[in-house]
Amino acid sequence: MAAREASLELCVSRLKDGDADLHAKANAAMGLYRIVVDSEDDGVANMIVEAGALEPLVALLHCGCCEGKAGAARTLGAIADVAELSKRVVGAGALPALVALLKVGSDDGKVEAAGALSNIAASASLRALIVAAGALPVLVAVLQSGASRCREGAARMLSILAEDPFLRHKIVEAGALPGLVALLQSCDKDASLEASAVLAHLASDAALGAAIVKAGALPALVAVMQSGEPMATTDAASAICSLAAEPTLRKAVVEAGAVPQLVRIMKDGSDEAKAEAACALCQISSSDKSLSKRCVASGALMPLFALLQRSQKKNKPDGASSSRSDTHSDPRPGEISQTASSARPVNDGNSSMEPSLGPF
Repeated sequence: MAAREASLELCVSRLKDGDADLHAKANAAMGLYRIVVDSEDDGVANMIVEAGALEPLVALLHCGCCEGKAGAARTLGAIADVAELSKRVVGAGALPALVALLKVGSDDGKVEAAGALSNIAASASLRALIVAAGALPVLVAVLQSGASRCREGAARMLSILAEDPFLRHKIVEAGALPGLVALLQSCDKDASLEASAVLAHLASDAALGAAIVKAGALPALVAVMQSGEPMATTDAASAICSLAAEPTLRKAVVEAGAVPQLVRIMKDGSDEAKAEAACALCQISSSDKSLSKRCVASGALMPLFALLQRSQKKNKPDGASSSRSDTHSDPRPGEISQTASSARPVNDGNSSMEPSLGPF
């Protein structure tokens, strides 16, 4: 404990020392980072803040060497990972400096800046401030032309911001969609996973569906579902489900080849992915007989029936007997629709709309 406190004080003192060279300050910043991450006590990060480290760390973001800027961003991100300290980091003026580093820093600096901004954005009340600091156009630029790991960090940051319904339109207006679609199509699985998460959030806003489809997202989302990566598959199916909630987009969803992949997910996907796929199939078939027939032709009915049976079995009181007719009767469309819609709430901007398998 005493050794840690002595090391902490030495690092902070070196950061504050106007005569210390930039490499010494870079080492001090990284020393503070190691102190934070090596401790399981959030109080250590608070000790660093109370020792006055925030302002010199922000100053290092502005005028440090490449190593120092990256180290300062990493340390500020570690401090901001403690929720109650993220406002202190913002109050010290970190946002403009982090956005500037994300824009013109080295690849290491950009990755660390994106990570720090992501930790700050974990506090929902600070997301609008990040956007006001000019982060969106910079994130979009990194998506379009950054190194692979930088693009992944930018997409992760956007996925956090996109959790806020009030920021989704701003993300699209900033031009993020082409870069996100390109990430979906890339061979970088981690970056594709982050892009899937962003699009799942954006697609939940019905007003953005047409723009997402126009940007070419549908074939890319179908390809992600085909990849079989569990989290990305779930996010892609979620995006497809949200897009299919809009009647004018359902044909495009089907033409992109979504139905066979949704059926496959219904058979061997995770429970969460199955819920998204079931809801998507119900959406697709709810108002167009020709689309409903295509769902049936792709084998959708039996997986949906199986979901209904599992739901009935799960909800049956203990000790209740099941007759042969219970387990072998044909599914009723309304029952399957209710099961799918309860498994995955539909967010299409119209609370009265529910998926239906009526045309089945």
